[in-house]
Amino acid sequence: MDTPKALFAGLALIAAAVLFNGFMQPKYHIAGRGPMAWIINTQSGMFRSCTYTECGEWLDANMVATE
Repeated sequence: MDTPKALFAGLALIAAAVLFNGFMQPKYHIAGRGPMAWIINTQSGMFRSCTYTECGEWLDANMVATE
């Protein structure tokens, strides 16, 4: 492979890594201890609480903070 093709391939790999890094972010964050946990959707800001057997409905953090 000659130098221009190698440079192009290297730059294409770097661009792909930067582009796909944004897609690989986790959508949900789970925090909790014991029988209860909070599940937070990091893209929308919605959250819900869950126990071992059931989960509550999704709530909007913006609506809860203003009430």
